[in-house]
Amino acid sequence: MQGGKNIGESFVTVQVMMFLFITSFITLYGGLEATKSKMFVSRPSPTFSAATVCKIFPDFTPKQTKFCMKRPRVTSTIAEGIKNGLQECERQFKHNRWNCTSTSSEIVSFGQNRAVPGTREAAFVTAIVAAGVAHSVASATGCICGERKDRRTAQRNWDSAGCANNIEHGIDISKTFLDRSGPIRRNYELQVRHNREVGRQAVDKSLVVVHCNCHGISGACTSKTCWKILSPSFERVGHFLKARYKDAVLVSTHFSDSREGRVPSVLVMPGIKFLKPPKEKLVYLENSETYCDAIPSKGIAGTRGRVCDHLSPHSGGCSKLCCGRGYNNIAFETKKDCRCRFNWCCWVKCEKCRIEETRTVCK
Repeated sequence: MQGGKNIGESFVTVQVMMFLFITSFITLYGGLEATKSKMFVSRPSPTFSAATVCKIFPDFTPKQTKFCMKRPRVTSTIAEGIKNGLQECERQFKHNRWNCTSTSSEIVSFGQNRAVPGTREAAFVTAIVAAGVAHSVASATGCICGERKDRRTAQRNWDSAGCANNIEHGIDISKTFLDRSGPIRRNYELQVRHNREVGRQAVDKSLVVVHCNCHGISGACTSKTCWKILSPSFERVGHFLKARYKDAVLVSTHFSDSREGRVPSVLVMPGIKFLKPPKEKLVYLENSETYCDAIPSKGIAGTRGRVCDHLSPHSGGCSKLCCGRGYNNIAFETKKDCRCRFNWCCWVKCEKCRIEETRTVCK
């Protein structure tokens, strides 16, 4: 089995390393300070230009490059959000046949190379990336107290109710940066636009917590002030969209005539004339592959060589993950700390013991 590692796992390692490098590089331009400690001082001012940084992203459209040149710090936050979205995608599907990885080379294609266009999986990737950008920007924006009638009222509300992350600002930036401007010429673009909006709304629906303070004499809650706070945990939006993935709706495309010919105009429910899909549902245009066998032309790695649990009947179990091909037991040896002893004072001394372990991988 050559170490039990499949093609997709090795490729995703390279992808993650490249993305982490790019994110760190553009964050450096943003002028963020390094963590201060006894050994480290603030990071020195950068000596390279925005033009140099923004050209690192080969998949940027002219519109996105212009945005990056004008707002490099926000772009660094966007890159962090894309990374968070893709990592959450991998976490949600790590035990599935499709595990949000791809055999296609990818740097910052916003996850589009990780799934076959038009499928449920493409719908999830699109939504989680858009949500990641909205959440990252909203979290980085800090506290916005909203519209107030006057300074005195603003100060009173600040003292009694705290403040809320600028969620709408994060959603707006996600739209501005990710959504393609101009006429739509491919039906996949309609699907992408719809699912991105589902992802952005998931931030507001699944990550916002309402907090309230009571006001009144002797603790009586004669009045109260409430405000919304964005949860720092992005995992909640992953669970929220995973449920939407399972409940995704199959749609078709309605075309209309234009000067360029027939172009896609709207997504509709199949069999029901001109009925649009619900705004809160993820949508897909094509049925998914089984993901059992590798299809390099589509970026599908297959499940051969994937680690599985032979005792589990669920998605990560060998019976489902291996698609009926069975599995192999691979024995290997590793070293771990053992026979540890506490020495006064104050350290622990351990020996290194060789331990044999067995791992089951799909045939």
